[in-house]
Amino acid sequence: SLHELKVDESDYHREWVTISKVVHIFKVLFNKEATKVLEKVNTFCDIDFQKHWQDWKRGIILDVDDCIAPHHWGIYTFNKDKINQLILLGWQIVIYSNMKNSDRYEELENMGIEVIKSPYAKPNSAWFEECVDKMWLDHTQIMMIWDNFLTDGWSIWAGIDFVKVDAINKDIWEQSIWSTVQINMRDFADRVAKLHGNID
Repeated sequence: SLHELKVDESDYHREWVTISKVVHIFKVLFNKEATKVLEKVNTFCDIDFQKHWQDWKRGIILDVDDCIAPHHWGIYTFNKDKINQLILLGWQIVIYSNMKNSDRYEELENMGIEVIKSPYAKPNSAWFEECVDKMWLDHTQIMMIWDNFLTDGWSIWAGIDFVKVDAINKDIWEQSIWSTVQINMRDFADRVAKLHGNID
């Protein structure tokens, strides 16, 4: 169920504007490769994990907000069940989010999932390497599952395939200028990706 969350104040907040984000916005606009996806699905549970396993994918870098949980809310139970199933099948999973760590991550950590705490904000390439190092896998064996080309699609330049999940429950975002800007920018990037012919 959804619930309010206690935030870990010792963690870093990463949702600011950075040079990496600005650079990537221009790449999304003008470079078709910036919106190239391995797969595009409606929900996390719709991903064809069996096919990706057959293609020698073994690791997942996973976002939380708008991907497996509404923004800054609790993770859906059916998504946690799916994650647990993937772990039992042999998938390695790490979590990286621009949001501060909060109590909603505890259950994932109890499953053995690493939650990366780093000062680097997406899409700074340094945090991709941190995630890769945690899994001891080659970049080509890892896929990134997220919802936002502007923050998450940088994986494409790191040689990691990008799986695009439609953002969930945008309507429960807190009403603020910053949240409105983020939503509009993400939706604009999705429209650009459609123009590039990379998603439907």
